[in-house]
Amino acid sequence: RGGRRHGAVGLLEHVLALAVRAAHREDDVLVRGRRALEGRRDLARAEQQHHVVDAAARDKTKDTFTAVLSAYREHCGSSMVLKHILRAFPGQHFNQHASSLVALTKEASESNVHEGEVYAALASSLVEHPPPKSQRMSFLNESWRVITRIEDPVKFARCAASFSELLMRHYSEREVTILLKDLVRHLHAAVESGAAEDVDDLTIAAGPRRLPAACVPPLERVMELLTRGATGGSNAKLGNIITTESFMELMDLFPPERKSELCKQLMDSFTKTHGNTSDPVVIHAVLELARTLHDGLDSLSVEDERRQIATIISRFVHQIDFGRDLEQQLNVLVDCRAAFFNLDVVKDHLVSAAATLAMRAHGLMKGRHSKKTTAFVKACLAFCHITVPSIDNPFSRMALFQLCGQVAIVNQCLPQADTFFKSVIQEIPELPAVLEIGSDGKSLPTEAPLERFLRGFLAALVVVPGHPDHGPFYLAQGLMKATSRYPWSDTSGAKTRVHIAMLPLFAAFGQRKLPYTVARVESNDRLYAGDDRYMADLRDFVGTTMQEIVAQLTTLGELGKSDPVVAGRQAEVIVLLLTQLVSHFDLDAAARALVVKLAMLARRNGGDSAGLAELLRLIKTRAAVAEESGDSRHEWAGYVALEKALR
Repeated sequence: RGGRRHGAVGLLEHVLALAVRAAHREDDVLVRGRRALEGRRDLARAEQQHHVVDAAARDKTKDTFTAVLSAYREHCGSSMVLKHILRAFPGQHFNQHASSLVALTKEASESNVHEGEVYAALASSLVEHPPPKSQRMSFLNESWRVITRIEDPVKFARCAASFSELLMRHYSEREVTILLKDLVRHLHAAVESGAAEDVDDLTIAAGPRRLPAACVPPLERVMELLTRGATGGSNAKLGNIITTESFMELMDLFPPERKSELCKQLMDSFTKTHGNTSDPVVIHAVLELARTLHDGLDSLSVEDERRQIATIISRFVHQIDFGRDLEQQLNVLVDCRAAFFNLDVVKDHLVSAAATLAMRAHGLMKGRHSKKTTAFVKACLAFCHITVPSIDNPFSRMALFQLCGQVAIVNQCLPQADTFFKSVIQEIPELPAVLEIGSDGKSLPTEAPLERFLRGFLAALVVVPGHPDHGPFYLAQGLMKATSRYPWSDTSGAKTRVHIAMLPLFAAFGQRKLPYTVARVESNDRLYAGDDRYMADLRDFVGTTMQEIVAQLTTLGELGKSDPVVAGRQAEVIVLLLTQLVSHFDLDAAARALVVKLAMLARRNGGDSAGLAELLRLIKTRAAVAEESGDSRHEWAGYVALEKALR
């Protein structure tokens, strides 16, 4: 026939007539009992009709849809063809007439397509173009009433999957919850009645329940749509849905491996789309998902998988916020520690969260704790003290111990601070030269990271008060002993650099006022102000440290005679030492002579010219300061002489 409309519709009319005859033939087949053979033929006819309808709807215009639907009314009326028509055209052509399509579906003659499957196809087309609000509930009630009467669990699950996204996008949590409840009820009925006849086709879910394997893909589709809906502007909130009993029962129907994957997807979606929460029901539900993820890990789990799961769980823990109810927050952290004991990243985050709680209490009380808040801060610190040793990575342990020690000082918990700082020092001798990281057997030399850590740790010790029994420098002395027991490389110079880094700490101890202080905490500048014994002990300590440094430089020099690389490294360490001495100490004649001697040695061994130039600049600055102050003409002259000697 001529014309585009007549060509498309004419072809469709022919197919619709074939569909009517196919429906009549289906009745004869059912009578004759040839279900299996004719089922395959019906499937082939359905595929043919699907392709023909797609061809007729190629331009997908509203005029074409109207023509095709008119041809359907006139020549066919088969539910199978109506399903293909609704799938072939976009919902914007018929979303305003959802109620009329419901009536048309009721009038359709049922072939091998159930009326509920036609509603499912209609729901899929209405996701992007929903019906008017005045028609939404009537459409849902009429269609869902038919779908719930479907006895085949596989067909029902497929229909539920088609409706899931529509409900998530354009309805409330109530409708989504009803869908999940009906879905669980149908699947449980199928499990209890043994709906599947062939045991080989069954998927074994959690516990003794058995679910038809064909039901698993639609269930996965429902979960996927729930997750996608939560990230795509959904009206229904995932956090409210996962707290329902039906959702949990639905999760239990999946095999353990697939359940873990779904939990991971759902938690990742929840943590990315939801802000902070204090709802205990939501927290409990999400923690159950997190427990499933955690319990699914074992010794064979790859490191990347463990890291991803730990990151997701840590992100959720960070979102738990009870506001000013800090005790409830700490209780949740305790529960998380018990639940996720196998993930160091999560435990690391829990310790940081507990330290943050202590600082929040400090902020709420403006640093003036009551008995109640003092007890709470001590509880937070006790939580940290118990949790940190269970972390495998020693550098993570040391960093957390240092953090907790600083938090303890700020909150005037000095005994707890001493405990944390001593724990850091006790970790150092136990460090191996090479550390195995993770389950994949990667190795990490510990010398360089230890050196970097100790530089920051020394800065934290500035404000730590001395001990009444062990003396003002007991932590620094303990650190010196601990570093001597670590297996340092003889040629790296790292041990010498660490001892040099202690010199600014000793210089700070010798000042009348420390470079920084902590409110309501008396540090050594207040406890030992003007004490001659204190200054004498400090000078002895500095002298002992300098002897250690000179001895280590001598060892480097001996090794450098046969290795120019080591000789150059010795020169770099010497320049570093001289810079620290000139910057932080007042040098007498003997010290200035040592500076000149060491500088000449560094220059001979090819020391850093930029470092030596910086040293000269520092000496000039010290000389200028001494000249301006006028306090000591002798000191100014000494620096001038030192500058001339080094030129």
